Amino acid sequence: VAYSTFDEWMSLKRWGLEFEPDLVIVGFFLNDIRWDSSQQAVGFQRSGEEESRGEESRGPEGRGPGRRGQGRRGPPDGQGGPRSAPISNVLPETRWDHPIRLWRFVLASRAALAARPMTVQVYRDYWDPQNRRSQGLFAEALDGMSALQKARDLPFLFVVWPWLNTLDEDYPFFDIHETIERECSSRGLRTLPLLDAFLKMDDDTPLWIHESDHHPSVELHRLAAELTVDRLLSDPAFGLTELTPTRPGAP
Repeated sequence: VAYSTFDEWMSLKRWGLEFEPDLVIVGFFLNDIRWDSSQQAVGFQRSGEEESRGEESRGPEGRGPGRRGQGRRGPPDGQGGPRSAPISNVLPETRWDHPIRLWRFVLASRAALAARPMTVQVYRDYWDPQNRRSQGLFAEALDGMSALQKARDLPFLFVVWPWLNTLDEDYPFFDIHETIERECSSRGLRTLPLLDAFLKMDDDTPLWIHESDHHPSVELHRLAAELTVDRLLSDPAFGLTELTPTRPGAP
């Protein structure tokens, strides 16, 4: 529903509370802390006490297979989802364009590999304490959610996704995950870190929708959903412990 945690907080206050939710699940990715003046498609850019609609933004590509990403294949071309991925939209479907598409795929893959260090640095810049604007709005969102949780007895759960390009001992953002856990727990906001579970997956589990689109695969979404349900059913804070587990082996 938004491009950052602050946007999500604004959206929850303006629209979400009208539905009188019993709990709130926040899907959190590492770049959700980012904020810039062009980044407001469904969120808000504030001026004093005013909130106004803004313009769409785009974050870093975040592509380029990591060590564990090598060999993890998504669905065959054309079976992985909408044709919005860059490689899928190279040229129309004709019999003669396949060599061109293959060459462009090779070039895109090389560019993704070369861009990986830059992408890591961009994510680190998001979490740099000197990035006061993003840090401040992130803290404001967490403070607001924490206050709402106490005032309305409305439990929050942050489901924290890892960066999916390097899931092994060389994962570059362990410290950022610790920061997220610390910032949430200090405000009484519960978290569900997916990183540990993903690190334990079989090496042949697909990480991505497609080689050219590194959003989470169907398998990762399924695992994240199962872990979320297990947490909701096992933690008394969410008031669901009397419900029947949805899959064998769940608490």
